[in-house]
Amino acid sequence: MGVGCVSTAWYADDADRLFNGALGVLRRSLGGIVSGAMVRPLSVLALCAVSLGTVVAQTRLDLDQALRLARENNGTIRAAWLDIEGARSRVRQNRAAFFPTITPDAGYRYQRQESFTGLRSTFKSDDAFAGIAASWRLLDSGQRQLGLAGSGASLTAQELSSLQTLRTTLTEVHVRYFEVLRARKLVEVSKSTVARAQEVLKQVQARIRVKDMAEKEELQAKADVLNAEVSLLSSQNRVETAEADLKAIIGWDSMQALPELADVPDFPAEGQMETLDALVAFGLENRPDLKSREASLKSLGYSLKRSQLEAGPTYTVDANFERRFGPSPTETSNLTAMVSMPLFDGNRSREAANEIRLNVMATESELKQLRRDAQASIESTYKTLTQNRQRLRAAKLAFDAANLNYEAAEGAFSKGAADLIAVITAQVSLVTAESNLVEASYDTYIADVRIKLVSGKQVPGEQDLR
Repeated sequence: MGVGCVSTAWYADDADRLFNGALGVLRRSLGGIVSGAMVRPLSVLALCAVSLGTVVAQTRLDLDQALRLARENNGTIRAAWLDIEGARSRVRQNRAAFFPTITPDAGYRYQRQESFTGLRSTFKSDDAFAGIAASWRLLDSGQRQLGLAGSGASLTAQELSSLQTLRTTLTEVHVRYFEVLRARKLVEVSKSTVARAQEVLKQVQARIRVKDMAEKEELQAKADVLNAEVSLLSSQNRVETAEADLKAIIGWDSMQALPELADVPDFPAEGQMETLDALVAFGLENRPDLKSREASLKSLGYSLKRSQLEAGPTYTVDANFERRFGPSPTETSNLTAMVSMPLFDGNRSREAANEIRLNVMATESELKQLRRDAQASIESTYKTLTQNRQRLRAAKLAFDAANLNYEAAEGAFSKGAADLIAVITAQVSLVTAESNLVEASYDTYIADVRIKLVSGKQVPGEQDLR
């Protein structure tokens, strides 16, 4: 649907139905003063306004909208929540072991029997049957309790793992969003560089025409313009790559162009940052990936206890009931208590328990190393953030100085008071300062969101998920 509010069958039919109904109310209320001819044009204007508002809303994408799209469309996030549902299903399966099982059945039987001994005879019979059976395990050695506890710990581990997946994906959305902004800013820098180089070339050509400069100087000015255009093409290619990455992670149609991206607010003051020690302590205590591994270790502990239990003597108490319906109804009930022990199974039971015990030891070792890696990632990301903030502060000062220097050099050159080398040097310095400012800005944005991820804090975009 376009912005021009083209009349379609859907609009016409629905508009007529809606406004005919509303018109009836108005006529009854106002005594028929309002006519259909007056109201229908208003309906068209209303539909146009809604259509135009929708189109305008789609011409701009901010970071919050990108995060929302990722939560709704990203396959990795979707799979993480489905894994949680699978873990909840396993908990329900283990809980069901505490309840009785009731199984009704019904059927029809047809029988035909022929005898070929002596006189040939045929016997036919048919009958319908039905019944119901129930069984209930009243007691056991603790296998059901351990199974339920283990699946509960596995559910906790999966929930924490999915939370970490969510945070990692949302962090990557931030990174790719910032990369698109960075690439688009660098395109602007490249365009400005091309414009400045073209202006310098015009001034060189003007001075050559009045014999104020040697003709060979034009070669350098033209080379600068061409080099600036090559840099512009490289910057534009970077935009296309960054936009493709952002589209993929938020589920944007790859054939549809991204709209204008809203810029992001400035950073908090450096004095508001938490200390490294506080971030390390909080991260080691609260990171979902570490807590998920701890819950997995707890689940393995329950599995080990169950395996060790099944390797020795176990007992069960079961109640059973069955009722058959038909010409000769019957009813059977029993209570069975049984003790069993694997006297010989080739050490299968013991080796199964030993395997789980080794898995527990391996998971403990992995958790210890994960803690070391987590602390290292917090420390390195914190240092990267502080260095990037220092870079950003220095880049702003360098840009201001380079801009003033270029304005002075370009003004002097236009008046014939400076040579081409001075202008080119000032231009290179300004381009470098502009690029450094863009790079430092978005490197700081990226480090700012990554410090939240590695320290176990909420990543922007997850707080409104539930």
